[in-house]
Amino acid sequence: MVALRRLLAMMVATAVTAALGLVWTAAPAQADEAWESAFKNLMSRTATWADGGLSQLGLLGQPLPLLGVSPGALVDADTLVDKASDALASGLTKGDVDLGGGTRLTSSVSASGGDHLLDVLLTTKREVADKDLTLAGVTLDKAVGVTGWATLHLRARHTAAGETYLVRDGDTPRIDIDAAARLRADLDQATASVGILGVTLTAGSTLTARTHLKVTMTDPNGDGQLAFDSAAGANTGELGAAGSLAGLVQVALDNSGGGKISDTETEPGPGSVHGVVKLGAAVSGAPFALPAVAATVNVDWNDISVGTPTVTTTAPSPSRPASRRP
Repeated sequence: MVALRRLLAMMVATAVTAALGLVWTAAPAQADEAWESAFKNLMSRTATWADGGLSQLGLLGQPLPLLGVSPGALVDADTLVDKASDALASGLTKGDVDLGGGTRLTSSVSASGGDHLLDVLLTTKREVADKDLTLAGVTLDKAVGVTGWATLHLRARHTAAGETYLVRDGDTPRIDIDAAARLRADLDQATASVGILGVTLTAGSTLTARTHLKVTMTDPNGDGQLAFDSAAGANTGELGAAGSLAGLVQVALDNSGGGKISDTETEPGPGSVHGVVKLGAAVSGAPFALPAVAATVNVDWNDISVGTPTVTTTAPSPSRPASRRP
């Protein structure tokens, strides 16, 4: 019996060991095919290229109308391609993956005639608070919140001959950037000034400011291909040339396409600004009595691509002093 029990124990131990081996033994990693490595390398180089100052180009680096923040900084434009590249390093096909921080990625690969085509769509949303607004000599400190949305769309092709490049067509490469600003809900927490005179921002003040930008790229020889390398060698393609970031990227207001004004709503046109700023006298903190202030500043700019905003200021007529008897 003892011998039988020992035999059964050995058989059970052997079976358990084998089962654990099946559970924990990982399949050997499969090396990327040449086209996969080529796409990942292209995305990495494009990310480094964009990180060289994309957010400072043209309108991306200029403050939004009347506000103290630029669209490039708002959506962190320099890092958009980098976020996509980092995620694609683990696999080129992504199905609406949440990358964190309000960023999502969708990508796919298709094959045709020996070529492979990579399609990448990255979206992100960022919000900033406590931004300033300046108009008609009135400065509102830390009074504005701004929401920014960015959509990056890239296509890349790896040919049967071994060439790898970004596809330049009617849709890509492109970044759409939208910004929507509004006054903070707790107006009493904002400070305002007219010159050196401190004032308060009062109830009834509103702001709706929207900007829609598009970022596209030119194709110098019109062949629909933007590459770092060419048959002449490394870094001899359009993207590899010195100064190519500033030379190829075009930033403009999206006069026709418009863009987002919320997570679910869009509007046509380049954007607009409409605001009503109601000011009252500062109620505390002054070392001496200040003159009464009660004024309304209106700003209207129906199309930010044309002209300048119309700003009007209204205030009640000062009361006349009481008459004195002679």
